[in-house]
Amino acid sequence: MDHFIADCFGMKCRVFKSYIIGDSRPLIMITSSDDIEKAYSLGFTCIGYPTEIAKEISIEEYESLAKGKSIL
Repeated sequence: MDHFIADCFGMKCRVFKSYIIGDSRPLIMITSSDDIEKAYSLGFTCIGYPTEIAKEISIEEYESLAKGKSIL
């Protein structure tokens, strides 16, 4: 699982092009447990208790993050 770190919604996140085997969409996962409440309010969900709080993003958002831009 290759990933990079980016700023997403004001939080540091790991960004994955594909997190699950198969044709999954890109995914962002918070890096700090301090951001859990904020992440949940933005539509993130727990995909692996207790620390895998993540959200799928579009290909366009992934490409923007890969170019060093942030998602507001």
